[in-house]
Amino acid sequence: MIHSIQRLRGYISMTVGFVACPCHLPVTLPIFMTLTAGTTIGVWLSANTTLIYIVSTAIFIGGLGLGLFWLQHDTVTPASDATHTRSDTGGAHHNNSKETCEACQSYNEKRLYKFINKS
Repeated sequence: MIHSIQRLRGYISMTVGFVACPCHLPVTLPIFMTLTAGTTIGVWLSANTTLIYIVSTAIFIGGLGLGLFWLQHDTVTPASDATHTRSDTGGAHHNNSKETCEACQSYNEKRLYKFINKS
């Protein structure tokens, strides 16, 4: 479930990034300025086009980068769901039990620490 939510966030982030792409602004900016003509927003848009290009570029790069990160990286699994194989035991370590050993707890804490410090 967590993995599918993370993938959904990745797809939404990448979609927002593509929509905010600055290459679309020569078409979309005049449309927005026409639709908001005579309003405060329209005046602000026409006076700050350079800022709009900068912000649009930042959203484009950030959206694509964050989307790729969410789509390519695994989520941190809770320690209670740890099911892995270890070469030193020769097979399944927990056999889907809800208990975790100290090695698994340490492993999950290290992964969580790395995940938190990357953000």
